[in-house]
Amino acid sequence: MLKKDVVVGKTYWAKVSNNVVPVTIIREMTFQGRTRWLARNTKTNREIYIRSAARLRGEYDAMV
Repeated sequence: MLKKDVVVGKTYWAKVSNNVVPVTIIREMTFQGRTRWLARNTKTNREIYIRSAARLRGEYDAMV
């Protein structure tokens, strides 16, 4: 995916620990010109940081 396509509040497929799981984007953060996202893994309910939009595989609703 591209950075401009990521929307806060939507759920996406993401590669987490060698598994592809649905994650919900909680907020977008910018640090030293780099965009990062705080997301919640919907299977484990843990928060994770997504450092690159390439880690996201697509919208969750579109692939179900």
